[in-house]
Amino acid sequence: MLCSPIVKNQTVSSQTNFLNEVLMHPAVTDSRQRSWTILIRQSAFLGLGLQALFFCVGILGFLMPVSAQTITPMYNFEGFPLRGPSAPLVEGSDGNFYGTTSSGGISFSGSVFKLTPSGVRTTLVIFNGTNGSNPSELIEASDGNFYGTTSSGGSSSQGTAFKLTPTGTLTTLVNFNSTIGASPQAGLIEGSDGNFYGTTYTGGTSFYGTVFKLTPTGTLTTLVNFNY
Repeated sequence: MLCSPIVKNQTVSSQTNFLNEVLMHPAVTDSRQRSWTILIRQSAFLGLGLQALFFCVGILGFLMPVSAQTITPMYNFEGFPLRGPSAPLVEGSDGNFYGTTSSGGISFSGSVFKLTPSGVRTTLVIFNGTNGSNPSELIEASDGNFYGTTSSGGSSSQGTAFKLTPTGTLTTLVNFNSTIGASPQAGLIEGSDGNFYGTTYTGGTSFYGTVFKLTPTGTLTTLVNFNY
């Protein structure tokens, strides 16, 4: 997919050249598509929201005529025991897919599940508030385990960070609180040093959130305390 950054230090001329080359692509054929591209080009001249964005041909994919595609559902969530998937799936090294639901389960606190490519689901964890609630997206780390956060629940009801084996053994690594940071709203990333990094929405010294480092064994170091 052709893609080019449009940033503040680009001139209007360079932006326009890109828009001419990409947005007026021969594939954009009918009048409705042309109207959209003209509107976008005019917006570029006015600087309306195009600075510091990445423009790709794919942006106009919904305008391009495409051949009919068949979508085959792998699994239909039906409320119990699982409902509310709100994060992308991650493909494990075993070829299966792993994901989370934000609610459902006995305590309506969310879950972690495994899904085979043929659509067979296995529930690995049902959160219950005590071990966390409302999980975010997962990552599969270099050790073969999965790591993630919950935005609430845990011993202080302010979220957790956890490790999960592919067979479903859950280990709570951190119980967040207002002192070290609370309510992480996103998952973790694994650094090249083998540690995990993440953020909390609130808590910390000024209660405006934190950036933290977390070792695989659960030692947390606050790197940044955000302030007003």
